[in-house]
Amino acid sequence: MRVKLSKKVEYGHGYSILKSSETLKENEFLYNVSKGYDNYGFMSQSLGEELDSLFKDEDYIIGIHRTGYTPIDNETLGDIFNRGLINNGHIMSGGMTGTDDIERTVTLFYDFPILVGQLKAAHGYKMSEGCIVVKIPKSYLGKAEGEIKPIFYSDNGIVKLLPEFIYGYVPVNTKGELGEIIHNQQYSDIHNYNNDGLIYDQSGISKARRSGIDLNNIKQI
Repeated sequence: MRVKLSKKVEYGHGYSILKSSETLKENEFLYNVSKGYDNYGFMSQSLGEELDSLFKDEDYIIGIHRTGYTPIDNETLGDIFNRGLINNGHIMSGGMTGTDDIERTVTLFYDFPILVGQLKAAHGYKMSEGCIVVKIPKSYLGKAEGEIKPIFYSDNGIVKLLPEFIYGYVPVNTKGELGEIIHNQQYSDIHNYNNDGLIYDQSGISKARRSGIDLNNIKQI
């Protein structure tokens, strides 16, 4: 699978969290940080509205993986979209075994303005060229009521987040200017699969055990 890494961005006023986001609550802290994030870098209106819309679905949690020192090209991004994201920290080179804790690799967000700020500032983390955006049902991670399901698999011994939870990729430059999102065609809002050989997230396993839930075929690192 080939993906187009560069999409034309029309620079201008762009998306304003304060003016546009419906998820911003009456919160002095969020108001102040939003003002700062609006004044730094650039996010298009279409990207801002799309990410804000993701946050409106309370059944899902949104997170990002900063790409670290890894150069992102068509081949690398295509591999992630098709085979999943290595769960070994905010860098794709280096250790290759991975863990069963999603928060070792993905930063999960509970406030939309913080997500925007972290996307714009991503290059400051080991010169990241962009962020992988993931969207995972909260119940799968034990963070909401509902069925706990596995989110990882072992790719020849390497623990990876399943491709169906990878929503897309947002490029960023040194000035905090975000490119348009590149969508992963493998992403699915419907997550139906046989659990054999798949791996549950650590927090999901912990909640299941506290609740007395017997998860079949639990596979841990």
